[in-house]
Amino acid sequence: MKDPGSSYSSSDIDLGHALCDLGASINLIPLSIFEKLQIEEAQPTKIALQLADRSIVRSEGKIEDFLLKVDKFILFVDFIILDYEANMKVPIILGQPFLPTGRTLIDVHQRELTM
Repeated sequence: MKDPGSSYSSSDIDLGHALCDLGASINLIPLSIFEKLQIEEAQPTKIALQLADRSIVRSEGKIEDFLLKVDKFILFVDFIILDYEANMKVPIILGQPFLPTGRTLIDVHQRELTM
């Protein structure tokens, strides 16, 4: 069982880039990446998600207070674990809960994201 005072960290694995999705109400991490992180266990959850194609999928669990390094910043992020085939160029999806954490500014016209 995970020590409640500890947190997970992405420092040992390079997750590459992430997709920032303004329409996503959660942050997603694929089951395959979760397994590579070798985290002891995920917290159980009964979340069912409706995807863009209207299919319903059940989550594999959740990770809370995951330390995610983004450039020079280290931020706490909660993830829902989903068994999906990830695009390895952007394996994780960061939604609306993440964006305020890094005080993210998005300039759609200039196609820039600043933290």
